[in-house]
Amino acid sequence: MLFKEINEQIAELKSGEERYLKLNSIIESLRNDKEKVVAKQAQLKAELDKESNDVEKLEGLSVTNLFYKLFGSYDVKLDQEKQEAFAAHLKYNQCLTELQNIESEIKDRMVEKIKYKNCSNKLQELYNEKIELIKGFELNNTEDTILLTNKIAECKAKLKEIDEALDAGDLAVKGIVGIIDSLKSAQGWGIWDMVGGGLITSMIKHSHINEAKKQSEQVQTYLRMFKNELLDINIDETININIEGFDVFIDYFFDGLISDYFVQSKINSAKKSVDNIYSKVSLLVDQLYALKDNEEQKLSEYNTRLVSILNN
Repeated sequence: MLFKEINEQIAELKSGEERYLKLNSIIESLRNDKEKVVAKQAQLKAELDKESNDVEKLEGLSVTNLFYKLFGSYDVKLDQEKQEAFAAHLKYNQCLTELQNIESEIKDRMVEKIKYKNCSNKLQELYNEKIELIKGFELNNTEDTILLTNKIAECKAKLKEIDEALDAGDLAVKGIVGIIDSLKSAQGWGIWDMVGGGLITSMIKHSHINEAKKQSEQVQTYLRMFKNELLDINIDETININIEGFDVFIDYFFDGLISDYFVQSKINSAKKSVDNIYSKVSLLVDQLYALKDNEEQKLSEYNTRLVSILNN
């Protein structure tokens, strides 16, 4: 086997070995996420049952029912309880969807992991073969040659890892921009609604809010993918820690819109939260691109040095 072919295979197997280790970390992270979501599911189920029972008590024959009817606030209280029950129902269903998405991700990662399980053994075999090949060339700088080819393989593996994180980050940024656009539209139509825009204005505003909510469910998956792909990548430590806050972003966002989404201040608060997440994700993506440039420069330098050694 030619020297160039061995190096190419070593680089590919090194990437596979790194991916296998990364997948172990990702799967562990996803399982931790699943535990949290299962606990949240139980809590939301309890809230849903409570809110549903409150509605049933008001609609049936009960002391609570008679009390509110006596004081003339029955219809207002019933509407309030129905709205709270509806909010609890939406949040519970969203949690179920999130759990299904995590379970699907775990399954996909486990399948992907199978592809790389033999990379370490094959890599060691090629390393041994390369050493024997280099000895056959009777090079003066055998140790330097081995060191450089190993560094080249590590750089290529690192670049592949960064590209995978960038793919996830770019998806997250694109999704967040979609939410921001929807909330901007909701803000605009909300102002018209507040000054008496009428039923059509209100319907348009609500359609943009619903679109933002729909987009946020997908963005939650993108953010989780991005967070997991950042595992074991050395970037700014402070920002890397802050990404943990993405897990609670969707809860805040839904609470703001579901509990009283027709109030303009809630739309503004939701947009402010999304803007904050956009800034953090964009900064992380920028750092990844800078890290990629640095790795590409190192790779170019290693290749230049290796060619120089082989030509001497």
